[in-house]
This record gives sequence, C-alpha cells and structure tokens, in this order.
Amino acid sequence: MGLWNKFPFTNFHEVNTDWIISEVKNALNRMDTLEDKTEADLLALAKQIVGIQEDVDGKLNNIDATIAQKAAEEVQRLVNEGRFDELITPALEQLSKDLQDKIDSATTVSNKALVNTNKIQYLNTLANKNILIIGDSNSDESYTGSGKITKHWTTELKNIINSKASGNSTTIVNNSKAGSKMTHAIDTLTAINKTTTRYDIIIIMLGTNDYGGMTDYAQFRTNLASVAGLLQPHVTAKGCQVYMVSPPKRSLAQRDVPNHIPLVVYAREIANTCKQWGFHFIDAWCKIPELNVENTESRNKWLADGSLHFSDVFAPIYAEWILSYITSEKGDDIGDYYEEYRGACMTPMFSNTNNFEYDATRSSIKVGSKKHFISVNGKLKQGGGDTTGIQPIMNVPAWLVGAGNIAVLDAMWTSYSRGAAVEKAAVFINNPGKKMYADITGNTSTGKTYTITGNVEVSP
Repeated sequence: MGLWNKFPFTNFHEVNTDWIISEVKNALNRMDTLEDKTEADLLALAKQIVGIQEDVDGKLNNIDATIAQKAAEEVQRLVNEGRFDELITPALEQLSKDLQDKIDSATTVSNKALVNTNKIQYLNTLANKNILIIGDSNSDESYTGSGKITKHWTTELKNIINSKASGNSTTIVNNSKAGSKMTHAIDTLTAINKTTTRYDIIIIMLGTNDYGGMTDYAQFRTNLASVAGLLQPHVTAKGCQVYMVSPPKRSLAQRDVPNHIPLVVYAREIANTCKQWGFHFIDAWCKIPELNVENTESRNKWLADGSLHFSDVFAPIYAEWILSYITSEKGDDIGDYYEEYRGACMTPMFSNTNNFEYDATRSSIKVGSKKHFISVNGKLKQGGGDTTGIQPIMNVPAWLVGAGNIAVLDAMWTSYSRGAAVEKAAVFINNPGKKMYADITGNTSTGKTYTITGNVEVSP
C-alpha cells in the first residue's frame, strides 16, 4: 500500500494530502536555498566590483602622480638647461594675446549693445506724449520751394521716433503754415484751447516772417505775451514742456531797408519771453549745427534757396538737433552775438537836420543780443537855428533804447580849424522821449564834427 501514497491519490481515487503537503514543503525549501545562494553570489560579485574599482582608482592615482612627477621633472630640466623662458614665454604671450582678443571682442559686442540700447532708451522720455509743432514754411510739410524741397525736419523727426521707438505711442501734430508770423501761434492755440485737447510738448518756430514783414517791435512783444498766456492751459493740465525756437540763421534780407528791425531783436524778445514764463529757449541763431550763413558754400549746401529754407540734406540734421532738446528737456541762454545795422538804414532816425547833419557812410550800429554798440558820425551845422543847450539829434527806435532808460555815450568833436579831437561832451538816450541828445552850446558857430560812440545795454 506504501507505493500508492507517493501520488496525489491513494489507490488512484482518494486525495493523498500527506504527499501534497510534503511536496510543497520540499519546494519551499529549495526556493529558500536558491534565494540564499543568489544573495551570496550577488554579495560576492559586489565585493569583486568594489575591489576592481579600488584597484582602478589606485592605478589611475598612480598614473596622475606619475604624470605630475614627470611634468615637474621635465619643467625642472628645462629650467636647469635655461630653456624654460625660451619655451614658455611665447606660449604665455600668445595666450595673453588670445585672451585680450577675446576681451576686446566681448567689449566691442557689449559697447554695440549699449549704444543700440541708448539709441532707443533716450526716446523713452517721449513715450505716450502728444507733441504739437507750430511753425512757418521751414516746418510746413506741404511747402516745396518750387520743387527744391522734398524733406522737412518735421517729417524727419517723426521718422526718427517711429523707426527707433515705434512702441512708444508718441503722437506728433504739425500745424505749420508757410508765411506765418507769431500771430499764427495765437490763432492755433486759441482754436485748440476751445477743445479738450492738451499737449505734453509744444514747439513754436516762428519769427522769421515777422522780421521779413517788419512786425512792429511793441506789437511783437504783445503777441509773444498773448502766446505765453494761451500756452498756460497746456502747462496746467499736462505740465507741458514749451520750446520756442529763435528764427534760424539766414541771409538778412532786410539789412538795407531803412529803419528796419534787426532779426536779432526778434530772437532776443523770444528769449526774454521764455525766461519770463519758464519756457525752453532754443537759440537757432547762435547754436544751429553746420550752417554758416557767412559762407556761400555752406549756404548753398544747407539751404535749398541759398538764403532761408532748409535743404533736404539739412532737414534730418535739424530734426536730430531739435530732438536732443526735447528728449533732455533743456534750453539755451541766448548767446552773445551781433548783427550789423548799416548807416544808410539809420538816416530816417536823424530828423533834426536844422542842427545836425548825419553822415551815413561813417555810421553804424552793432545790434547785439545783450548790448548794442553805437557809432554815429555827423556835423553840427554852422549857423543852425538852435545854438545853445541840450538839443535832440536822433530819434531812437524802441528796440535800441537801453536798460535803465538812459545810456551815456562818448561824443568826440573836432573843429575844422584845429583838426583834432579836443573835447568830450555827454550824449545819452532818454527812454520816455526816445531821443538822443547832445549839448550844442557854442558849437554851431564853428561847425564841429561829432563822432558819437558807446555801448547800450539791452532792455530786458
């Protein structure tokens, strides 16, 4: 019967549980034995790997030490032979040169990046700003000068801003009209102020046609005061930065017109207005770039007509120049310069011909931005109607009257009989009467010639 207990069924029909349990135990024992053997084998393998790694590390360390030792020995040998500097110096010099080249290259790249950044960043002051330009033909984009002009500084200004800082949302409105005087600014601002529009920056470039049209001096000052008042709503609402540009350099078309008002006088009054109201004055007479009106070649290059209107090549230069002012919110003090007022233009000023004979060929005025230099020549007539006391000899125009109401000048007179300057007399300009006076007591009997010279400080 024992034979039959070795199978799942005894006698082939009863479950042999004893045998099944015995077989399961045997299988478990074999698995435990296999697991133990596997762990032992893995442990042995790990030890072998660690040993190999340690052996490799040791050999590598020995190699590194050997290389270092050999290198040191080689260097020492070169030193001992006196060849070290010979070999190492060129290598170090080349290394230094390569390093410097890389530094220079990096510096160049950095500088270019900085320049490009600055070219854009300086325009950030104009971000979201509304700009108004009020001017005459030099700013009027429809003015072509009989086809000679295709570019204007105003369009160039827009192009610069749009090309370099298109995302700044800067708006430029140009309300310029050829032939305009300062009254155009009054009309423009009056119309704008009736709306809700207010500007952050206003540029006014007028005065050239006031000179050309000989606007009365007192009226020009009144017009400037009106413009200043009309600008105040923009200053109050938006802190508007106002830039008033003096008439640019030009050939002086009125220089031979009798009793004209010099261009520098209009520039001076614009500067005075800016100083009084806190506006920015731009001195285009004194500081305009490149243009030299005294030089024919310069005039022909930078002025389309050789006289007044900006050429196409000058328009972008002028635009950059104006841009430098508005991005930095700066202005100028008026420069110290002069304009010649010829003697022939002064003739109408001498009305007292009964006592004084004016010599236009030897007279002139240097009309300055800060002071004037007067030189008057003439002769007290023999047998004149007025022979004693202080007599008027010149009607002084308002623009020439000095500060403090009175200017004392030197009056040198020469007797025809003696031929030399022997005395001095006081000559002065009196503001209320706008006259030049001279003491003629006893002088008319000998027909003395006067040379009257001196400086007149400009009235503020």
